[in-house]
Amino acid sequence: MNILCLLQNAWGDYELPIIFEPNPYNKSARQLQRMVGQNNMIFFSNTTNEVVEHSYERAEPNHKHFKKLLKLLHNSTIFDMMIVCGRQAESMVTLYNDEITIPYIIIPHPNKRGMTTDEINYNTSRVRDMMLNINNNVTFD
Repeated sequence: MNILCLLQNAWGDYELPIIFEPNPYNKSARQLQRMVGQNNMIFFSNTTNEVVEHSYERAEPNHKHFKKLLKLLHNSTIFDMMIVCGRQAESMVTLYNDEITIPYIIIPHPNKRGMTTDEINYNTSRVRDMMLNINNNVTFD
């Protein structure tokens, strides 16, 4: 499966396209890849095109950027589903719910501070259940 993961914003010293392959060393990318399994592809997008300098910084959502993402999703069959990660991403998806054309699930940010192993396992189970509902032949190895 091809899965789009929507997060808040990127950090670093570079610009990113609307949809991009995550850095495999990124902690969020590693956690999300574990959730969906190695046989499935994850791609990232953010609620803004602004890239902040440090991981603890937050950028405000950019509605124009998000509408570009929605247009790409509407005209594409590339993605089977979307994982919406964190509160800012959830608020954007809630605001534009009627324009979203692929199935999605909302989870806490994959690296939310203080998340227990039980919470991680619960969210992994929810994501995998949705994946199986979309494609019962999906594998997670």
